[in-house]
Amino acid sequence: MTDGASAPTFQRYEVRECLGEGASAAVYRAWDRELKRLIALKVLRLTTFTSGTAFARFRREAAATAGLQHPNVVAVYDAAEENGQPYLVLELVDGSSLQTVLKEGKHSRQDLIALLAGAARGVAAAHEKGIVHRDLKPGNILVSSSGEAKVADFGLVHVMNSETQLTRDGARLGTPSYMSPEQVDGRSREVAPTTDVYALGTILYEILTGALPHEGSTLEEVYAAILSRDPVPPRRLDPKIPPDLQTITLKALEKEPSRRYATAQAFADDLGRYLAGEPIEAHASGPWRRGLRRALRNRVLVGLAASLGLLLLAAGVTFGVQSGRSRRKLEAEQALARRRQDALQQLGTLQSTILGLQHDLRQNRVPRDKAGAELDRALAEVDRYIAEWPDQPQGYFVRSRGRRMKRDRAGALKDVRTAIDKAPNFRPGWTVFGILKIEEYQEKFDGSGRILMLREKALRPLLDDALQAFERGWVRGKELEEAGRWGLSWTREDQVQERLAQSFRLNLGERNYEGALALLAEADQEYQAEEYSIWMALITPDPEERIRRMNEAVQRAPGFALAYYSRAVCLRLAGKTREAIEDLEVALRLDPNFPEAYESRATTRQMNGDWEGAIEDMTRALALRPTMIQVYIARGNIRTGQGKPDLALAEFKQALALDPDSPDALYGSGNDRLAEARSDVDRAIEQNPRYIDAFDLRSSIEEKAGDLRAAVRDLEEALRLAPATWLRRPAIENALARVRAKLPK
Repeated sequence: MTDGASAPTFQRYEVRECLGEGASAAVYRAWDRELKRLIALKVLRLTTFTSGTAFARFRREAAATAGLQHPNVVAVYDAAEENGQPYLVLELVDGSSLQTVLKEGKHSRQDLIALLAGAARGVAAAHEKGIVHRDLKPGNILVSSSGEAKVADFGLVHVMNSETQLTRDGARLGTPSYMSPEQVDGRSREVAPTTDVYALGTILYEILTGALPHEGSTLEEVYAAILSRDPVPPRRLDPKIPPDLQTITLKALEKEPSRRYATAQAFADDLGRYLAGEPIEAHASGPWRRGLRRALRNRVLVGLAASLGLLLLAAGVTFGVQSGRSRRKLEAEQALARRRQDALQQLGTLQSTILGLQHDLRQNRVPRDKAGAELDRALAEVDRYIAEWPDQPQGYFVRSRGRRMKRDRAGALKDVRTAIDKAPNFRPGWTVFGILKIEEYQEKFDGSGRILMLREKALRPLLDDALQAFERGWVRGKELEEAGRWGLSWTREDQVQERLAQSFRLNLGERNYEGALALLAEADQEYQAEEYSIWMALITPDPEERIRRMNEAVQRAPGFALAYYSRAVCLRLAGKTREAIEDLEVALRLDPNFPEAYESRATTRQMNGDWEGAIEDMTRALALRPTMIQVYIARGNIRTGQGKPDLALAEFKQALALDPDSPDALYGSGNDRLAEARSDVDRAIEQNPRYIDAFDLRSSIEEKAGDLRAAVRDLEEALRLAPATWLRRPAIENALARVRAKLPK
């Protein structure tokens, strides 16, 4: 998973490969040039949405683990900053995570228990230093090539007796299925070594049964189970599990911290005794004792119990009712929950596959045909998930992302609407709905210039829909929580598109170019996204900066067709038609189904006098998207120039069929409604006296009517209003020079 385009650089360390990425940091394999050894570099992403919190936790991890030396803990060699970029220098563990080991299923139960015992000893060493990990899970336990377990990733570390806000804010921190009841309940003052013991017990349960002790179809169900439901005893799921291992597991998973192993070392010692064939120290809880504890946790029963006798009676009644039939029902419900959880995890993998393919395509790492085949396979799996779980929103959501990647916006919108209908509080769905709407809004402006700008009032609802959807879906600072609530992963694209929508509101909706540019520049500090580079280039007033930004977009995403297309637009308007065509040809190699790129190449060819080539490209564009009004108008103008009025009239009529009020179509067709078109433009200028496009279009109507002086006045006004940032300014200047030349001497 090398990512040379975004890998950091350091004077002392040669970064070679990205080993893994999280929400706030990435880990790289690197070479220490001074000590001549391979190490791991954990680098904080200063651009993350929680950069302040992530920075504080990163420093906490460095400070807490710097002096922690144990063979079962990943060693921290150094913590430093370079050019404001914080990083940790870590021991490089060649191997894989315990999560991968469990999935592969190649290790025996005894070997897995031995690995967990080693990890528990590493956790115990951290406890002796006053450190509680708080996020133990198979993914944070590395297994070296020599078969040694090493605990890693102390990013959520809690320092005992600390009073910092990071550890006492009552937030739920950790990975849901491995969290203890006190973590789920937000009782951060109770976070202690027994919290990590609970997570170790969860991992042991997973090793023994292949399932998690508490599962559910939603995050709320998982939390409720952790707080109120005892796990199914492992031997009930697999009678071959030794009784001692069940005893160790259930003791570690006690709801009350005081009933668990007091330390991770005690947990490790009991595992060691089991492996050595010695008696363990833990004692099994009988069914009566377990039932009593369940009753005590039930506040209703506690409130009703006036004496120990009533409690005993309640417990007795409870267990009398638990017949074999109810146990079978419970097991069936838990089996269904496990199956649903497994399916949801698989769906999450499919979402990651789809997002990964999109990223790999933009980075030019995978051939498009291969990516297309893999995407089709992933969508087929998503279809099967939807068929099995039709009432869950997640499947429709993931399929909408895949369909969007295939340019099937109608299908993507249908899916995301279905997801929202299934669960109106499904925030990820609202976010993707906003992304689709903002893309539709952008599409109306791509290559259309003044034609569709005049129809902005009709298009504004698209932008409003996008902004309202983001408002319902986007909760800044809680992206991971909202995605995790539904068993999904969060993607930076959601934030990128939300910021783009806000910039469009300023730029296109309010003509506040400076505000839009400032917003994008600020957003680019968080995520260096190619979309930000493109739109900053389109807004910036400096021509050199414009090209620099476009080059930056191509560098950030060398396989992103839109980056080449956008740069081509800037090059064409700068008169560099040869370079523009080269970029458009790259864009079309990367994405052969890109109608705007065909239309832009047609316009460029037309500028070069290649009318037949332009017609060919326009025909291809319309084959991909038959609703591109501007292409019919452009093709009609070419036919007029070729002296083919009948063909030209047919093109303008096609445009009018799509938009009967299109002034340019009326103008080109010589329609007797040209005066009506002039009235439309007059009203547009009256409503917005700074409407540059309207002055430009009115000048064309006036020129055709023979009122050349009025045409000059409108073109001069358009230039006066147009900022240097406006890409069509050179075309207005050329039009003004042409009309002035027609004036009587």
